[in-house]
Amino acid sequence: MNEQYTGKSYVRTLQNIAFMSQGLPVMAFIYVYLESSNQNLMVYIPEMYHTMFFTLLMIVCTMMIYWSYKNYQNLIHEALAEERFTERLKIYKKATTTRYIVYGISAALITIGMYLTSYQPFGALFGVMIVFLSWHNPNARRIVKELKLKGHEKEVILQGLEIPEDGSKKEF
Repeated sequence: MNEQYTGKSYVRTLQNIAFMSQGLPVMAFIYVYLESSNQNLMVYIPEMYHTMFFTLLMIVCTMMIYWSYKNYQNLIHEALAEERFTERLKIYKKATTTRYIVYGISAALITIGMYLTSYQPFGALFGVMIVFLSWHNPNARRIVKELKLKGHEKEVILQGLEIPEDGSKKEF
């Protein structure tokens, strides 16, 4: 775990990944939504295809989120099977990063859909996407719960203590 030395910096890194994947699409969507509301955007896809395009994009995003969920679950199970604490943290970071990248891509696709069509249901879909993004934000308690940490490992994350380099379980 070279890049993170404390539980606090580990949690902060995961939160930064989550916030970046949320913040960039939100800023882009706000701009596109406001321009669309003022009818300043050119519609690139003919109106008769808006519902079909919306449905297709909704299916693609749903499939991406479902894949992300299954991948996340598989990586969590892999992390639980790992004995070394630092390896569990690395796997958890990979699971969380992948999940948030997929969420961010889904939010970006919805924003692109709104940009190409100015079709207002994309606003509702984006709202649902933001709920998904914020619903699973990483925090110390979630990490402890999902990785089933106990003893010193739990305290490392909850209290922001130093992460042992060798992955050993230090007991006090």
